[in-house]
Amino acid sequence: MTSAGRAWVAAAVSVLLIGGFLVADALDGDGATGGTLAGTRWVVTEMEGVALVPDALPSVGFTATEVQGDGGCNSMGGAYTASEGEIDVSALSSTLIGCPTAIATQEAAFSARLQAATSYAVEDEVLRLDGDQGSIVFARA
Repeated sequence: MTSAGRAWVAAAVSVLLIGGFLVADALDGDGATGGTLAGTRWVVTEMEGVALVPDALPSVGFTATEVQGDGGCNSMGGAYTASEGEIDVSALSSTLIGCPTAIATQEAAFSARLQAATSYAVEDEVLRLDGDQGSIVFARA
């Protein structure tokens, strides 16, 4: 095989490998639930049984290994893992600023549900976390 032929074969193999990695990354084992959470930000739209304060809606963002959020008054953060629709949030900590009662109630429910979440699903622009403390529904920010 000529030098040009070997170069062409090497280029074709590289393209196939890169394409395979891109497809695998896009699926990320989470194809059924909408993909990875890393690099996304969300704002709460619903927490069943909790009156949301419109001017202080909780929000959350994900890096590859960390979750950062705002309960409406206090900031919070911790570690998380997520794969194939399952999520585990751990070591969640928060600032301790005193908040008005309505926001404090919202924030306590948000924090408890975030920490207790065991499953997630992403569909279009909506994220849903579910666990034994209840669910949280988010819209992409």
